[in-house]
Amino acid sequence: MRFAAALLAFCVLALSSGARAATEPFTIYAIDAVTGSGAFQGKTMAQAERMYAAIANKAGGINGQPIEMQIVDDQSNPRIAVQLANEIMTHHPAVILGPTIQATCNAVGALATAGPVIYCQSPGLNPPKDSFVFSSGVAITRTIPIAVRYARLSGARRMAFLIANDATGARTEQILDTVLAQPENRSVQVVAREHFEDTALGIEAQLARIKAANADYLYVSAAGTPFQTLIRGLRDAGMTIPVTTSAANMHAEFLTPFGDALPKRVLFNGPVYWGMDPARAGRLQPAIAEYLDAHRAAGIPITPDEFYGWDSTKIVISALQKLGTTATAEQLRSYIANLHGFYGISGEYDFRTGDQHGLGDDATVMLQYDPVHQNFYPVSAPGGTPLRNR
Repeated sequence: MRFAAALLAFCVLALSSGARAATEPFTIYAIDAVTGSGAFQGKTMAQAERMYAAIANKAGGINGQPIEMQIVDDQSNPRIAVQLANEIMTHHPAVILGPTIQATCNAVGALATAGPVIYCQSPGLNPPKDSFVFSSGVAITRTIPIAVRYARLSGARRMAFLIANDATGARTEQILDTVLAQPENRSVQVVAREHFEDTALGIEAQLARIKAANADYLYVSAAGTPFQTLIRGLRDAGMTIPVTTSAANMHAEFLTPFGDALPKRVLFNGPVYWGMDPARAGRLQPAIAEYLDAHRAAGIPITPDEFYGWDSTKIVISALQKLGTTATAEQLRSYIANLHGFYGISGEYDFRTGDQHGLGDDATVMLQYDPVHQNFYPVSAPGGTPLRNR
């Protein structure tokens, strides 16, 4: 009897311990640029991570275990991002979401030669196949050709570059040179090539040279506060030529204060879901409906570049729901690297090509800012061909 009672007590204790373990929150770590030059995008990423984790928790978390997002601020600084990543890695996580911008992603990604999985929320990276680093959005090796295609088919012939002196800028300029050297783009001439520090308070000299070159189209590689510096400079110089930049700058709060002083056309390589009728979204419809419903329930307006954080969080949580919270970094890396037929708000993901972004040309449209309605609307089909009614 004593043995039976002891055995019963042990079983009760084991079951209760197991129940406590199952209901203890599972932490997913994220490094975001909540402050600093990348703060507009970093705050959006943090918001998306929290919102998707809330959706997952409402549906039972990860196999009954609630998710706790632990988000830390790297202040848009690679050195701080590395310090934070090293601290997080003492907890031996299988994955870290973020960082937000390419420079911080480069720095943190270099730490992950054997894990954890780093899911960078910038499209600027080109992670090696089978590495532990993945990158959100469509790769800039795809979006830059799409933006150039749209510019050429819209009549651009004299293009100028304005490039911030950072990691993304250097890579963007290399890609632009490669793209414009292709035969289909021979009608487009580069008439000015200007650079500036992302800490610069003004870029009057660079803009004066672009204006003197009689450029009819401006491609800008600068994100966050440096892009605001550019917009102020264009306003002050009275320049109204079309400006194309990345979706990282798709924030109405960036542009609204400038009102009628904005260039006539400010364009972005944006997500395909933006401006899409959910009822006609085909296989994307459930993912888009989930996204819109979550924002309506939270009373939070949707933001165009939010997809960088939304889909990456969805992919990671979905992977953990399949593998369990004890999954290793290698198991998680292998799972994502072989993921296909997965639908997010950005499109259908297929990582089997070796592209660590998982998205193709059909996941990008060109979007234009509408200052009257303070919103963005599509001006191209997926892939960059201009819409005839625009």
